[in-house]
Amino acid sequence: MSIEKSLEQRLAEGKEIKETISRHQIAFAFIKPDFVHLLPQIEEILKENNLEIIYRDKIRLQEDAIEYMYKDSLNDHFYPVMKRYLLNNDVMVMLVTGNYDDPQKILLSLKTKDGKDGIIREKFQKKLELSPEEIELWKKEKHPHQEEVSILLTQQNVIHTAENAEEAVESLKKIIGPKFEEMEKRGNLPAELWGIFKDDKNATVATVDAPITHEQLEKELGTAKTVENIEVEGEKKEEEKAEQKEEKKEASEQDNSHKT
Repeated sequence: MSIEKSLEQRLAEGKEIKETISRHQIAFAFIKPDFVHLLPQIEEILKENNLEIIYRDKIRLQEDAIEYMYKDSLNDHFYPVMKRYLLNNDVMVMLVTGNYDDPQKILLSLKTKDGKDGIIREKFQKKLELSPEEIELWKKEKHPHQEEVSILLTQQNVIHTAENAEEAVESLKKIIGPKFEEMEKRGNLPAELWGIFKDDKNATVATVDAPITHEQLEKELGTAKTVENIEVEGEKKEEEKAEQKEEKKEASEQDNSHKT
């Protein structure tokens, strides 16, 4: 899906959006603290690869988001230092899309490709002057500047990206989900971004000019069941549950009386 203007421009113009981004079209990355100033150059590389940033935010990551994104490193010796560094320094979060079936795969290839650094890391990452002996000391947690080296080694590679579309959505949900939810409630979120963080991946998302009507809902449900039918059935099920709960309670009381 091609998006000609930035989210900020569309918000300012109050332009109606009639199509919604599907979850598989969402990609995610964040630029690490020491490289946030490189956003213009990184964005240019994304454009050259037919990717577009439709939302960006300079923020401090929260602990739950860091733990999710680095779940494979939770037990590594460098993790506590890395987490503390990310909690205390701004990153640039990017929600990206593009004209691909899987834009996250393309974005990931700009970070690493075939086991090697992708174009973004290759072009911008810091080259560290550490000897093999120093690396070994660091791995054994015995380097005289252990914390400093941990930060340098974990932050040198410019960006972090999700491994797949599902991970991209979950990461973004933890980072900017509450903000998007609030914007949607206030009517400040373009319709193309409505409901992208909802747990039900197949949930219907209405567009600005065509919200689903009562008649359309009944049509979707089929002629056999109207909305009223379903509401009545729901009430009956709740009554049945309440009766079953009461029967279990009586049976339990009788059983306890026998035991005592």
